[in-house]
Amino acid sequence: MTAVISPEGKNIPLTTDGNGGFSLCNKELKNKDILTVDFKKEGYISPPQDKVNIGEGKSRTINREYFMEPIIINDVYRMPMVYYPFDQTQLLIAPDTNSADSLNFLLDLMNTNPNFVVQLESHTDARGSDVYNQKLSQGRAQTCVDYLISKGINPARLVAAGRGEKDPSTLDRPLGNLAKGTLLTEANINTLPENLRDQGHNLNRRTVFRILRTDFVPKN
Repeated sequence: MTAVISPEGKNIPLTTDGNGGFSLCNKELKNKDILTVDFKKEGYISPPQDKVNIGEGKSRTINREYFMEPIIINDVYRMPMVYYPFDQTQLLIAPDTNSADSLNFLLDLMNTNPNFVVQLESHTDARGSDVYNQKLSQGRAQTCVDYLISKGINPARLVAAGRGEKDPSTLDRPLGNLAKGTLLTEANINTLPENLRDQGHNLNRRTVFRILRTDFVPKN
């Protein structure tokens, strides 16, 4: 794995050891330096750039953990929940919920991995007709794409795909009488106590992304 460290605007490429660690000599660090750190490993998604503040203490040992997921083409990757007002396609922006913040996770990832082409997929719950839900989910996926374009992502790197109600989510933990791994079909949700059914429907209303390609060439 390689890391690029940038103290005072100077890029220093490093190869990490077998445990992912690296070191800089004292002459390369100063008190109050702010280091920016970029990690790259072949076949893995690079995490967003990190900033590390060098304090004034004597210790220069800093522990950070960076988790890197393998790149699996066409696999589904979850991201922070993106919410929408009921029956609408725009992002939900409210005092306690800002879905733009959730999309900024993917924005950072795409800026850090400039060769990725991704597909954003939005899903609905099973309430409403198939045709209506397909249209609603396509509009929501396009809203996500439009947001990323507005932040500078090349439109050629983005695909919007509405999945409607066709692909229900799978429980990653038990919910009421439903075990982990249960497919959240409308029939299964209807077996839940009434006070848990909305929660089941909420889990189906989600936006995920797939990495379609890793060969996009940015234009200088």
